[in-house]
Amino acid sequence: MAIDEFAGDDKMIMTETEQAQLPVSRESGENGSDDVERSVETDKLSEEFEPVVTLKTWIVCLILSLGYGLSFWAVPVMAAIGSQVSAELGDPSSYVWYIPAWTIAITVSFLWFGPNSDLLGRRWFLVIGNLITTVGHIVVASAKTSNQITAGMVIIGFGGALCQMAAFALPELLPNKWRHIGVVFADSVIYITVIVAPVTARYGLEFGTWQWNYWSMTILQFLSFLGLLFFYFPPAHPAGISIPQTLKELDYVGKYMDSTDLGKPNKVF
Repeated sequence: MAIDEFAGDDKMIMTETEQAQLPVSRESGENGSDDVERSVETDKLSEEFEPVVTLKTWIVCLILSLGYGLSFWAVPVMAAIGSQVSAELGDPSSYVWYIPAWTIAITVSFLWFGPNSDLLGRRWFLVIGNLITTVGHIVVASAKTSNQITAGMVIIGFGGALCQMAAFALPELLPNKWRHIGVVFADSVIYITVIVAPVTARYGLEFGTWQWNYWSMTILQFLSFLGLLFFYFPPAHPAGISIPQTLKELDYVGKYMDSTDLGKPNKVF
C-alpha cells in the first residue's frame, strides 16, 4: 500500500540498513567524532580522579566525631542532676549557673577562635580544644564545692567550642561522595550523648557515683586529644596567610567588647 502511494513521488522509502550505509555529512561527522572523544576523555578523567578515602582518614573522622559529641556531655548531665548536686555540696541555689556558665564560655570561645580557624587551620584548635575539655571534666569530677563545678563548666564550654569545629573539619577531609557520612558520624555521637547522659547521671546520683559521668569523659576526651595529636594533619589552608600576619590583623578590641557584652544583663525599656 505504501509503495503504491509513493510510487509517483521522487522520494524513496529506505530501510534502516540503507540509511545507516549513507555517507555522513562532514559537519555531523566531525561533531559526532568530537562528542565521542570528549566522552572517552571524561570517562578516563573520572576513573583517574575517583575519590579514595584511606582507613586512617576514617579513623580521624571517628576521633573528630567523638570529641565533637562528647563536648556536649556536661550539659545534659547537669540538666538532670544539677540541683541535687548543688544541694549535696551545701549551696542549693548555685546550680542555676552550671549550664549558663557553659553557654557563655562556649559562645565567647566561638567568637574568638571560630573565624580564626578558617585562617590558621583547624588542627591545633581541635587538638588544644580536646585537651582543655579534658581538664574541665577533671575539675567537675573532683569538685568539692559548687563554685568548682561552675568553673569546670566554664572550662568545658571554652574547650568545647574548639572541639565543635570538627563540624567544619569533617567535610574538609572527605570528598563530596562520602561527606554526608562524616556529618552522620558527628551527629550520631550527639544523639547518643543527649539520650544516654541524663540516664547515667540519674543512676550515678542514686548510687553516689555521679562524678564518673565526668571521669569517663576525661578518659574519652583525652584519647580524642591523643588521636588528633598523632593522626590529624589536615591540608594547609588555601589562603596561605602566615600566623604572625594573622595575629597582627586580628580585631582584639572587637573581641574584647563582644566578650564583655555577653556577661551584661539585657535591659528591656
